[in-house]
Amino acid sequence: METRVLASHIPLSLADRLDETAAQLGISRDTIVSEAVAAWLDNEEERRVTALRTMAGAIVVVERHRVRDWADSL
Repeated sequence: METRVLASHIPLSLADRLDETAAQLGISRDTIVSEAVAAWLDNEEERRVTALRTMAGAIVVVERHRVRDWADSL
């Protein structure tokens, strides 16, 4: 798999936790960060799809003449 280097500024406390976790699990920080970013992106995509489905379910179709009658009543 091709990769690309990304740089990010994170709080020192978070970086320390990342280092500790990587050492405890015996895996690289890159692996943890890659998995975390993938999980976050998957979650955001699911939220977006859910929001779109919710909005699509809320669409109400109103007949044209009813809209015209309503507008004329104003």
